[in-house]
Amino acid sequence: MAAPPADADTPAPPKKAPREDQAAEQPKRRGRPPKSQRARTETASAPKLSEAEQEALTAKRAKSVAETAGMLAGGFLVAAKITGHDAFKADAYTFQALSPQIGDAAAEVAKYDPVMARFIDKSGGGKVTAYLGLATVALGLGSQLAANHGLVKPGFMNTSAPADIIAHYESEEPPDADAEQK
Repeated sequence: MAAPPADADTPAPPKKAPREDQAAEQPKRRGRPPKSQRARTETASAPKLSEAEQEALTAKRAKSVAETAGMLAGGFLVAAKITGHDAFKADAYTFQALSPQIGDAAAEVAKYDPVMARFIDKSGGGKVTAYLGLATVALGLGSQLAANHGLVKPGFMNTSAPADIIAHYESEEPPDADAEQK
């Protein structure tokens, strides 16, 4: 065995004394503090609009909701085509006929409910309508491709027979063909 170091008889330096404010605290917590310990903040209220601005905003919201509702009616028409049930067709026509009233009612609620107003403002005129439009186009494209490959009969969702499509595009002259001939 090796001999202990020569300074083994000297005592170790004293440990650092804990700070007084840390000694009384509880152990450190990780993560977000509980709601009871968070600072409370007040949300800023929406700016007051003039009567004309409020009416314009209400009309914009009503139009946005009505357009979205009208596009959703197309989903019922698709369901009617797929299932062959006329009840879905009646639902689509009912939904389409009532979409202006749905828009007006939703816009009226948005006047008094900021949550509804934010929902309409964020989704009604932009994303939702855009995605519904994209879905409608994709559904039409998919239906035509299915008809081209014989998976559905031509006429399903306004599809055409593959021969009709080929004849249409092969019979047309290119737009610049007239300019080149002159």
